[in-house]
Amino acid sequence: MKVGLAGLGTIGIVVARALDKGIHGLELIGVTVRDAEKAARNMKDFRNPAPIISAQELAETSDIIVECVPKEAFREIADPALNAGRLLVTVSGAGILANPDVVDLAKENGAQIILATGALLGLDAVRAAAEGTINEV
Repeated sequence: MKVGLAGLGTIGIVVARALDKGIHGLELIGVTVRDAEKAARNMKDFRNPAPIISAQELAETSDIIVECVPKEAFREIADPALNAGRLLVTVSGAGILANPDVVDLAKENGAQIILATGALLGLDAVRAAAEGTINEV
């Protein structure tokens, strides 16, 4: 499955490193960030640094989008992902609480939202999605 990552901060970089090291069935195909130069520096030691792309391109090319951005940027990632019918794994509980309508947006577009609390649980959710279909949370 193709994984897109939004945010390379404290949590996002942990997820990105794990994907770069290799998780069976998952491939990091792109990241979207606010600071491209910082992201490039953070990925300099990666085996396969992911291209830095827009949130829209992330939504168009990924099967799973892992959202690791501040709550203020949540909609910038969630809207394109959910409109594209993608699986959105979010570590931003505050983003969902501030935007409860995203649940309806997901339903309207056949998308799914998984709320993870922290990088390791987020990574576990991505691994679980790679193993099979998630029907309901």
